[in-house]
Order: sequence, then structure tokens, then C-alpha cells
Amino acid sequence: MANRVRISDLDFVYVSFKEPNKEENWADLRNKVPWAKRVDGVVGFDNAHKAAANVAETDFFISVDGANILDERF
Repeated sequence: MANRVRISDLDFVYVSFKEPNKEENWADLRNKVPWAKRVDGVVGFDNAHKAAANVAETDFFISVDGANILDERF
């Protein structure tokens, strides 16, 4: 059987910039994933995701875009 990774063992990094609901979406994510980290206001898609990788403490992480709301079934 292949090795499996539990979602709860990964960092979640919320990447936001100028999304109109970014604060509400961040609060929603923190309610669902209290250990989530955030990168906000970094200019450029690549730069923002590099910043997300820098704040993540796990080898792999889940990136959540500021315009999205995490589905609880995930």
C-alpha cells in the first residue's frame, strides 16, 4: 500500500492580495484550519507562492487562494 499523507499533517497557506472578500475568506479558513498560515500583499503570482513556501514548515503544503473558500468536505 502506498504511503498516505494526512491533510492535518500539512501546512495550509492562504495567499491573498486584493481580493474583495479576503478578510472574510481568511476568517473562514482559520475556523476550518486553525493552523493555517497567511501570505498577503506580495506582488506577483510566482513571488506570492515562493513566499508561501517560505512560511510553510512542512515539506509539502496546501495553497488556498484568497478568492476561494475551502469546502468542508476537503
